[in-house]
Amino acid sequence: MHRCAGLFGILLVCLTATWSAAESITLRTGETVYGEIIDIDLHTIRIRTQVHGRWVNVPYRKDIILEFDEEPGDQSDHGMPVVLPEDALVHDDRAVVVVIPLHGVIGWDGVENSIFAAQFEHCLEEAKAQNAALIVLDVESPGGYVTEMEAICEMIIECREDVPVIAYVRDALSAAAIITMTCPKVYAHPQARIGAAVMITDGENGIDAVDAKFASPHHAKQRRYMESSGHPYDVVKAMTIQDTELWWSPTGGFRTTEPKTGDDWEHVDTESTVLTMTAQQAKDWEIVTRSTRLMDNVINDYLGHDDYRLVPFEDTVLKYNRETDRRLEQLFTELVVYFQSLDVLLVALQQMSSAFDEGNAQRVHDMRKVVNQYVTRSNKARRRIMKIERIMFQHSFDEPDAVLLRIEADAQILNKVRSHTRSENPAAFNKIVDDFNSLLAAWREIMAELDEEE
Repeated sequence: MHRCAGLFGILLVCLTATWSAAESITLRTGETVYGEIIDIDLHTIRIRTQVHGRWVNVPYRKDIILEFDEEPGDQSDHGMPVVLPEDALVHDDRAVVVVIPLHGVIGWDGVENSIFAAQFEHCLEEAKAQNAALIVLDVESPGGYVTEMEAICEMIIECREDVPVIAYVRDALSAAAIITMTCPKVYAHPQARIGAAVMITDGENGIDAVDAKFASPHHAKQRRYMESSGHPYDVVKAMTIQDTELWWSPTGGFRTTEPKTGDDWEHVDTESTVLTMTAQQAKDWEIVTRSTRLMDNVINDYLGHDDYRLVPFEDTVLKYNRETDRRLEQLFTELVVYFQSLDVLLVALQQMSSAFDEGNAQRVHDMRKVVNQYVTRSNKARRRIMKIERIMFQHSFDEPDAVLLRIEADAQILNKVRSHTRSENPAAFNKIVDDFNSLLAAWREIMAELDEEE
C-alpha cells in the first residue's frame, strides 16, 4: 500500500513538472490544449499534442483562440509525454462542431490547394465518426469543375439527414456559390462575395459559356438543390444564366420578370450581367443569416450557446490530399511501366516474326522467351493499374473511361500473344502481331484525344 502511494507520488511529480513546462492554447470555448506550439502564422497557430495516445499536429485559427502560452525549446517530447486532459477528449459531453475547409479550386489541383468530392466524402465520414452535432463548411473558393461540385452538393443533401451542414463564406464564386447555397443556413464574412456561376468551357476560340442544351440538365439539378435548402432558385438562375434579369422587393421577394405594380422593386441583375452578391446584399435579401468576421460567432448563433468543442479539419484534408497525390504518382509509375513493356513487346514480336520468316528456330526460341517475359510484365503492371483504379473509384476519383476500358480490353490480346507464341504456325502468329498493332493504334488514338482535351 505504501509502495503504491510512493509510486503515485513520483508519477504526480513527473506529471506536474511536465505540465508546467508544456505550452498551451486556450480556446474561446474554454478548452485548453497542451503540447508544443510548432508554427504561428498570420491566421493559424499549430500545436503538436497527443490525441488518444498519438502525436498529431493540430492547427487552430486565431479567431477561435483566446490566448496561448509559448515557452522556448521543445516542450512536447521533454520528460513524460504530454497528454490532453481526459475531459477534453474522452469524457467531453459538449457538442462537437467540425469545420471543413473548402479552400481553393473545386477539383483536383495539387496537394495544398484543392477541393474534390472524394476528399469531401472522407471529411463527412470522419465528422460522423466523431459524432458531430454540426458541420460548418469554411468556404473560400473561386469555383471549379461542375461534376465535382454536383457530387459535393449531393453529399451535403444526404448528410443533412443526419447532421446539420451550414456554410461560412469568405468568398464563394462559380461552383463554390452553388455548394454554399445548398446549405440551408449561410453566414458570411463582411468582405465575402457569392455568385458568378455561369458554366464555361475552354474551346477552340477560348473560354465561352456552355450552350443552353448542355447546361439545361445541370440547371435542373441546381433547382433541386435550392428546393432542398430553401433558397430561391431565381437567385441561382441569375448567377448561372447571363440573360436572366432579377428583381427583388422586401415584400415580394425575387422574380425574373419585370414587375407591373409596386414601387419597392429593385432591379438587382440585368440581362447583360451575371449576379454576384456582396455579403451585405445577401444579408438584406435573406440569403445570408448573419455577417461576421469570427467563426465562433457563426457557431454560437446557430447553436444558441457557446458550450461546444471545435474540431478543425485542416490536417484531415491535407493528409487525404497527400495520400491521393501518392496514389496518383503510383498510378503514373505503373502506366509508364505498362507502356514501356508494350513497346518492348512490339519489338520482340517483330523480331520473332522475322525469325519465323527466316526459319531461324533458335532465334524464334530466344524471342519467345522475351515475349513471354514482357507479356508477364505487362499483365502485372495492368493488374496493378486496375487495382489502383478500383481504390480511386471507391473514392469517386476515376481515370478517363476510355483508358480503363482499353486496359481491360488489352488483357484478351496479351493472353492471345502468350498462347500464339507457343504455336509453330506462322499464320496464327502473324494474326496476333496484327492484333497487337491494332492495340497500339487504339492507344495512339486515345492519347491523341486526351492531348486535345488538355
